[in-house]
Amino acid sequence: MLRVAQSRLAARPALGALAMARRGLAAGAEGLPLEPPVKMYGIAGRYANALYSAAAQNGELKAVAADLSLISETMKASPEFKEYVGNPSVPRAVKAAGMVEILDAAKACETTKGTFVALAEAGRMGEVGKVMGMYDDLLKSASGDVKAVITSATPLSEKDLAQLTESVKANFLEEGQTNVSISTAIDPSLVAGVTIEVGDRYMDLSAATQLKKLQSLLSTV
Repeated sequence: MLRVAQSRLAARPALGALAMARRGLAAGAEGLPLEPPVKMYGIAGRYANALYSAAAQNGELKAVAADLSLISETMKASPEFKEYVGNPSVPRAVKAAGMVEILDAAKACETTKGTFVALAEAGRMGEVGKVMGMYDDLLKSASGDVKAVITSATPLSEKDLAQLTESVKANFLEEGQTNVSISTAIDPSLVAGVTIEVGDRYMDLSAATQLKKLQSLLSTV
């Protein structure tokens, strides 16, 4: 317990030093959708979706983003704080109370505090990094920026990537979405072709999937 208390105390100076960044980012009107623009999946996705909805309803979307940025930077700057956040041996109630104390010191908004309490009480603090990343993706999407992942069996040429990027812009962007950020990945199991993932939408154009479909058809003959 002494080590836990020391970890919490060690986080306070770092949070205080970065708190000005939170205040600066939190300013300004929201003007963003009240519901997540795309749906995130998995355990972390459920928390990220709920966090976005709660922040939007409370008018704290930008404030939450600033809080999460502060927390992320503090975890990078303070190994003790990072260890405390992810330490599963700390009792859930103790972790929840500790996070409230830390976030109070950082002047975090109520939506952020409520989410971290929920994560701590459910024993899901190990998902914090994923939740923060997904929330950032949701906020960017709500602001008109879309993140797309193109996975191919082999590295794409510049020409192929440019053509696929234009295809994503033409077929995946919805009203209000203006920019797309493309990241690529390699998966040899695809054999050939690509898969495209944009938020909750997924297109599989891989040879592996086509072969599976063909095998399934042949098995019924």
